[in-house]
Amino acid sequence: MEQLQAVRQVDRYVHERRTTDQRFAGWGIYFFLLSWVTLGIYVIVMFYRRLNRADLFRDRRMHYYNAVIEASKQYAEEHGRYGAAQDDLNDLQRFVNERFEDDHNPIKAGLSVFLSFLTLGIYGFVWDYQLHTDPEKLYPEVHAAEDTVLNAVRNVGPNVPQ
Repeated sequence: MEQLQAVRQVDRYVHERRTTDQRFAGWGIYFFLLSWVTLGIYVIVMFYRRLNRADLFRDRRMHYYNAVIEASKQYAEEHGRYGAAQDDLNDLQRFVNERFEDDHNPIKAGLSVFLSFLTLGIYGFVWDYQLHTDPEKLYPEVHAAEDTVLNAVRNVGPNVPQ
């Protein structure tokens, strides 16, 4: 029964991406139209939404990886292989936790503003573009990997109603 619950947790975090991994309006529309039409208000809204999107994506991935490791532990226990896999799974858990601690570095907005002034806005323009578009380039690869792992966990675990 615990295996079923672990598989459901993995499934939950895969489905949660519908709310966390949101795509925004194209950067060109945002920068050249919406920011001007709204007299800069949309820029403030987008700043908040981008930072929130990054944090939600990170948190969802962290929970997803932990759920996959937990499902793997329970599968190994149910099939009498936990002793052989225990060290590897614990190492993987430690690696994931360390990676997420190192992975979420501060944006350093003050330094970015200073460099924008120093380069007459060029740095800010590039930074703004990357902050807006890079996550959306990453989503398809992450989603494909998550779907593959979810299918594998479903196939080796008990049947989970979809």
